[in-house]
Amino acid sequence: MLIRGALRRRARPALVGSVATIVHQTCEALVPVAIGLAIDTAVAGGEPVRLVWAVAGVLVLFCFLATGGAVGYWMVDAASLREAHHLRVETVRRVLGDTRGDRSRRAGDVLAAATSDATATGEVVRIVSWIVAAGAGLVVSAVVLLRIDLTLGLGILLVIPVLVLGLDRLAPWLESRVHGRQEAGGKAAAVAAEFVGSGLLATGVVLVGAAGIAVAFTASGRITLGELVVVVAMASFLADPVRGISEAIKQLAVSRASARRLAALHDEFDAPPAHPAEAPQGSLTLRGVSTGPIRGLDLAVEPGALIGVAAATPEAAAAFVGLLDGSRTPESGTVTWGATPLTEIAPDTRRLALHVEPHAVHLLGGTLSESLDTTSPASEAAKAKALTTAGAADVLRSAGLDAPLQDHGTNLSGGQRQRVALARALLAAPRVLVLHDPLTAVDAVTEDLVAEALRASHSGEGRATVVVTSSPPLLSRCDRVVFLDADGDTHTGRHADLLHRPDYAKAVIR
Repeated sequence: MLIRGALRRRARPALVGSVATIVHQTCEALVPVAIGLAIDTAVAGGEPVRLVWAVAGVLVLFCFLATGGAVGYWMVDAASLREAHHLRVETVRRVLGDTRGDRSRRAGDVLAAATSDATATGEVVRIVSWIVAAGAGLVVSAVVLLRIDLTLGLGILLVIPVLVLGLDRLAPWLESRVHGRQEAGGKAAAVAAEFVGSGLLATGVVLVGAAGIAVAFTASGRITLGELVVVVAMASFLADPVRGISEAIKQLAVSRASARRLAALHDEFDAPPAHPAEAPQGSLTLRGVSTGPIRGLDLAVEPGALIGVAAATPEAAAAFVGLLDGSRTPESGTVTWGATPLTEIAPDTRRLALHVEPHAVHLLGGTLSESLDTTSPASEAAKAKALTTAGAADVLRSAGLDAPLQDHGTNLSGGQRQRVALARALLAAPRVLVLHDPLTAVDAVTEDLVAEALRASHSGEGRATVVVTSSPPLLSRCDRVVFLDADGDTHTGRHADLLHRPDYAKAVIR
């Protein structure tokens, strides 16, 4: 269960935080006792040294109270936040690692689980700590009150919790009554004001009653003046831990419900597919495809081929990429893998054969090594080789594969992020890899070096690569180039041959 897992993972900070908050609550409960002792010492006319020690004791309690509260709340809050972050990361890891793509859950359900449910589940560390600390405060208060006077202590210990919990029980009734009178805004506000006023009045009556009884006991000599101060202060203090425990129990129910929803999501994405995916047979072929600015495109992607696709307009390049990543369907013609239309192949099956690396770079993970992880496990040597091929050896040399990455790799330059993303795509090693403008943020020298390394690494490989780009270094290394002109027509040839066309030269020469 996620609740047990959260408490087990955060056991050490939760334990330290709980002990510190127990110290805070205990000292807060003992402050009235110390003040009462100081008053009794002063009234009794004891030695000045004893009074100084009593006052010093009050100051020491306040020091422990403040320190315990600061350390406890900081430790517990940090543990709750870290646990919520851990659950979010685990949820996202499962969702991104899913290869089936046929889930019935809507994106909003997954987002709610990864945000609000993860946060509420992580709150269990804070809730348990507060219940323990508030319980300690109640125990100390009970012991002190019962030692002062059994009858008075029992009365306060019974009346205060019943009053606080009773007011909490009335809150749903107030909510329903206000909701029923929303059309009469003034009346609704009046109901709320009446409730708050009644609650304050009832609490005040109990405190005044307790103080009155304690004064009577003091006058009769049953308790001392210092004990009178302790009783009144304790009666006021008790409401806080009682209300805190009541709220914590409610929040615990919320955390448990969120944990159940989150666990169900994790189980769903951990479950194996009903039919394990197998790589589709055949190869990628486009026949007579027309869509948007593209007309009658024919392209066969043979195993081992390195094919360049250049477009006169960005819209044509985006349309071509959309045909392969599934975001766009042909208006006419077919895009097939073997004899099967690409749109009819299940997403998990299609991903085994075809990977489209988008132009926009998104790096995930806390280190350089984690950002290179794909569904195909890779050794450190393979990751280093892919980074070198992608021209990211400088990133590797700076701090190694354990180099920390900030959110989305923001501590890297734009060119470095592009090259790391290219290395990740090479590590995925699909049968057909589609790259969309993979080197737009690098300088000309690096671009040429990466293009040559990509060509060299491609030699002898059975995998095909399609590069959608206007980069001359990349296009010049391709076996052939398909040019999509401004009219939507296609022209195929070597880069050097196509340069004789003015429109092609205008599209690729910088």
